[in-house]
Amino acid sequence: MYTLTERTYKLLSIFALLIISIYLFFIYVPFLYENYVGIGFEYNYSFVKTFLSLILLLSSFFVLFYFKTSSFAFTLSVFIKLLFLIPSLVLYSNMNDNLLIPLSVYFFDILTVLFCTFDFKVDLPKVKEKYHVPLLIIALLLMIFPFIMEFGFTLNTKLFLLEDIYKSRLEVRSQQSTSMGYFLFWISKVIAPVLLIYGLKKRNILLIVVSVFSLLYIYLVGGAHRAIFFSVFVIIYFYFLTNYKKTLVFLSALIILLVSGRMFNLYLNNYMIEDLLVRRTFFDPALLDVNYFDFFKNNQMHLSHSIFKYFFHNPYNVQPSYIIGKLYYNSIENNAGNGIISDGFMNFGIAGIVVSIFISSFILSFLNSMKINYRYMGIFFLVIYGYSCIGILTNLLTGGLFLTVLISLFLLKDTEKG
Repeated sequence: MYTLTERTYKLLSIFALLIISIYLFFIYVPFLYENYVGIGFEYNYSFVKTFLSLILLLSSFFVLFYFKTSSFAFTLSVFIKLLFLIPSLVLYSNMNDNLLIPLSVYFFDILTVLFCTFDFKVDLPKVKEKYHVPLLIIALLLMIFPFIMEFGFTLNTKLFLLEDIYKSRLEVRSQQSTSMGYFLFWISKVIAPVLLIYGLKKRNILLIVVSVFSLLYIYLVGGAHRAIFFSVFVIIYFYFLTNYKKTLVFLSALIILLVSGRMFNLYLNNYMIEDLLVRRTFFDPALLDVNYFDFFKNNQMHLSHSIFKYFFHNPYNVQPSYIIGKLYYNSIENNAGNGIISDGFMNFGIAGIVVSIFISSFILSFLNSMKINYRYMGIFFLVIYGYSCIGILTNLLTGGLFLTVLISLFLLKDTEKG
């Protein structure tokens, strides 16, 4: 049986990314502009901007293809291009005049690839494998117990149909303690997903059931974050196949989904797939970057809404996400959170972007140095996805990124060939 070489997998994956880029570029006007101009998807096309975008995209492909990196690093860069760079370049070509945004994303991608060419050795002892599952189970029980005490088992099943999400999220926030806000993401992004992978590896049905039901329970009572719901499918999908194979299959399936969504829209007048995949997944985070750069271009926050609140005056009495939601979407229910690029700019301008990019890229390269088995790739897809909607400081503290690093270091390290 013929097996594709590493070089061929990389070339085919890059070609698939190019197809997705072209598709998203040409779908902007007939789908986003014509249907969602009211929420900010305007049209201000420029050939010069398109040419600059093409140069940035192709040069990022060149770096990814020719630099010698691990399959883990290659897959990370593909995710960054898919969730960050391509949407940002499409918006820059069609509506946004701020070159700083796509340039920032571009350098984040390139820096990550360059950092991943280095091997950061940390000689710390691993926890013995026989203790891994018991430790994770104990952590899961301790973190999920406050949710059971507060919400019981009264569940809103409409959330499975992605209904009442924003309403449910606001209601839950009023009842959650600060620690529950931390536990929500620690369970959904780290503890339960790692347990699910252990269950799949050991073919332990009980572990699989416990981890899946924990994720679904947290989704239903913890604010109905879509990422929690879809994380089940992400973890299971990325468990199978090596990194190069799963990346190519993922991109190929995505192309099919994108085309299917267009067909459903055109011939069945059903835009659910296109709305969920094209707008919400790719372009809403990119549009939020544009909004944050626009609003905070002359009034950086300096983390006055967060850890530096005792050192800097906060001119607003609500979180920045509520300000953006109210101003640009006419509703605080959207709670328009932002990713690492616009969060850095919002707080410290260009210096904030540089620091945010450097920390984010270093963490990814550090995880790359852990030599982690390909079955855990879903965990790190969630990390990249988190980068697109949560600032790096919040990601580290609340979003579970620091916990991901600890578990990678003490439980998952050196499992690449296992």
